[in-house]
Amino acid sequence: MKPSSVKAKGRRLQTETAESLGVRLNLTIDAEPPTKPGRRSSGAIYVPEGTGDLRIRRMGQPGADVVPISKVAQDRLRLNREPLHIECKNVETFDLMTILRTRESPAWLTQAFRQCDKKKHPLVVLRKNRMLPMAFTQQMRNGLWINVSGASLAIQFNGIIGFDWDFLLGLLARGCQR
Repeated sequence: MKPSSVKAKGRRLQTETAESLGVRLNLTIDAEPPTKPGRRSSGAIYVPEGTGDLRIRRMGQPGADVVPISKVAQDRLRLNREPLHIECKNVETFDLMTILRTRESPAWLTQAFRQCDKKKHPLVVLRKNRMLPMAFTQQMRNGLWINVSGASLAIQFNGIIGFDWDFLLGLLARGCQR
């Protein structure tokens, strides 16, 4: 696969992640050029650059892939009272059975956790072709556990927990209602 195609797939996952967060948590997204402001078919709302709640980081820039820039977004995108550091990975080599059998963290997950600021909670959104996205994070951080009861899919290995993306969106949405 050409590098430009790989980057385009990664960019699509970043956009889909930001849009699903925007729709579920009632947040707007910065429309950086060439993106135009307006409502998308997903229900996501893009607003002029500098006025949105979320920003999608361009490929190759350091930092999280989806960044909460407004105070509202920063308050809503939290797990166990810690702000989220959201990385998006479109990985074809992901094999859940191998991870569970070897109990080793994949390189892409270790890299994402290592790049995360210590004051933030790392969250990796992962998707493989023809699969629904999953979210991976540390199950316990700063003495606080993440409760995943009710998730339709939850896996655990090396202190890391993975669950379906829709479950995480619901968890974040319930946090917003407090």
